Amino acid sequence: MPSLNNNKYIQTIDILKNTDIFGCITGSSLWAYDTDISSWDSDVDIFVYTEMAFMDAVAQVKALGWHLATEGERWKWKRTKEHGMKKVKGGQPMCTLKLNREGWPQINISIKPNQGSVCDVITAFDQTCIMAGWDIKKKIMLDFRDMWTGDKWTSMLNPLRDQDYEAYTTKTWLRQTDRLQKYHDRGFDVSIATKGYITMIDETLKIGNLFPQSEASVVFFEETTSEFAKIRDSLKAFLKEEYEINE
Repeated sequence: MPSLNNNKYIQTIDILKNTDIFGCITGSSLWAYDTDISSWDSDVDIFVYTEMAFMDAVAQVKALGWHLATEGERWKWKRTKEHGMKKVKGGQPMCTLKLNREGWPQINISIKPNQGSVCDVITAFDQTCIMAGWDIKKKIMLDFRDMWTGDKWTSMLNPLRDQDYEAYTTKTWLRQTDRLQKYHDRGFDVSIATKGYITMIDETLKIGNLFPQSEASVVFFEETTSEFAKIRDSLKAFLKEEYEINE
């Protein structure tokens, strides 16, 4: 698929800004106003705040000319209309649908548990370089991208997310380490974020298993921390190769 012109991202976002979707536009696509993202292969992400808003957002985006991207997406939409959203841990709704339009960016519409505002949404992200969002109804931009580093192009791990160094929390964080290379390739300095992941692993290993009396916890901790060690090695290699930093 050929790269989209940067103006297509701006046009798509501007179109969505003029809807009354109860949610926010977030993610890498907002960088289109600052730089040319035509080579990023980025999508436009919408996070909505309620289940009713999700149904309405899909209908509004379809009316604008986008369509559900695959048979799988059409199946998810049909099931959602008939049975409500998939339930995840804690009984909270979780769903994402992808919509395409020829020659335009893909639009992803998502709803996540306990995220009822643009602030809730962006403060759950992993890195600061994407911590920005436009609330569609309120016409408000919330931008934390340079709040802690002083430079939008220098990214660190989101300091507002829980980093308690418990093994399960750390495992959740480390699912996002593949984004380091992606953001680096886009021109971001992710060395601080990479060091943050390494610190997280080191602190988790230092604290140890918090529930040694539980056999299941012992097995989980051993298996998980073995994987952590491999990830730490790859992060150190990434720092050395891309930034000439030895950790």
